[in-house]
Amino acid sequence: MAPSVMLYEVTLALTRKGFSRSIIERRIDEVMALFRAGVITLVEPDAELMKDAVQIAWQVSPDPRIKPWLNDAVFHALARREHAMLVTADERYVARLEAFPTLRDGVVLLERARV
Repeated sequence: MAPSVMLYEVTLALTRKGFSRSIIERRIDEVMALFRAGVITLVEPDAELMKDAVQIAWQVSPDPRIKPWLNDAVFHALARREHAMLVTADERYVARLEAFPTLRDGVVLLERARV
């Protein structure tokens, strides 16, 4: 299960990592195949999910001018609502959560996940 911004986030992450256009396009096709096969279910964020995401983002980054964590917080809020683990490749987000033990619970780096 993932919020509907997942494809955007995957594409952005691959772009930031410097992958070639052909690799990015192939990964987009792979993610879309997972959606079509029902392996990943997309969830459209509702008002309550977004409010929880804003609360998480504000905790993680209390400066209202700097909110780089909102997209991450949407994934985080969905995982919390579903009582699921959040598996992320975003080392900066996980490192930022170290200061917030109640938010850090249930969040694991992809490289450490047993999937």
